Amino acid sequence: LDTTLAIVSGGGQVVQQTIDGLLGPRFDDTLLNPTSSEQVDIAPTAMALFARRAPSGSQGRVLTEAFTPGTIPPVVDPPGSLPTPIAAGPVPATTTCAAADGFRSLSVRTSKRGLRFSFARRGTGKARFDVFRQSDGTRVVGNRLVARFARTRSFTWSGKGNRARTGEGYYFVRARVRTPSGRVDERRVAFRRLNGRFRARRAFDRTPSCRLVSSFKLERTVFGGRGNRALSIAFRLESTARVQVEVLRGSRVVKRYRTQTRRRGTTHRLRLASEGLRRGDYVVRLTVVTARGARNAARLTVRRL
Repeated sequence: LDTTLAIVSGGGQVVQQTIDGLLGPRFDDTLLNPTSSEQVDIAPTAMALFARRAPSGSQGRVLTEAFTPGTIPPVVDPPGSLPTPIAAGPVPATTTCAAADGFRSLSVRTSKRGLRFSFARRGTGKARFDVFRQSDGTRVVGNRLVARFARTRSFTWSGKGNRARTGEGYYFVRARVRTPSGRVDERRVAFRRLNGRFRARRAFDRTPSCRLVSSFKLERTVFGGRGNRALSIAFRLESTARVQVEVLRGSRVVKRYRTQTRRRGTTHRLRLASEGLRRGDYVVRLTVVTARGARNAARLTVRRL
């Protein structure tokens, strides 16, 4: 029996979000998901809103992530009362994972010779957008800033740089906004500029989440080129797991890293050399399997110049 707990409000005290989780091989995934509704107790959550302690015998936690910071008041015991004893038993697990939740929605699409930025924020701060150029001909140029914007509503960019000139090559857009909890939600979207127009590319950076693979990204949209620039691959896990990383050109595996157990909460980095690889698109495939059988896979794309 699955459990659903929803907090509904007409004001700004409630954070609208869906809490991600892992799916166990036999659906016995309660312990894999500390933030799931099965770990939450309705009574402590309701009492916390009235600045009161949880009733004796409560076994779950307060659903704090459903409320904006400062909504839940500190506990105040009534005059002359004794603090309610805490029920014996294991303390529910907590999680440090914070999914990207600064943008309610975000899309960056081609528009004539420029780009259309459509977005909605959860907070009130400005969203900031940077356009970086990463190649010039067959040369990898790193992150060359060509345009920068700070906006509170959707807009269209003409394609003309306000920091440097644009030209043919590979680009990415970095979108950032501060979340209601004070964190920074950052997204990256890849493009290629050809014949004076931008064209969308496949993802080279995965949006952070609370799933098994919490973060997975490539250093750049391109590698190789005249300087034979290598590529850095980085990922983080929410649970310690066995990890396999493969690099494919089409359906053929051209590089396979040694499968090994990787620890949770650590940024793991791998290096992909460009020597011996032909020009074209390559896919970096990440496959993760936990000891309990939970599985997650992700793919990112990069161009070898």
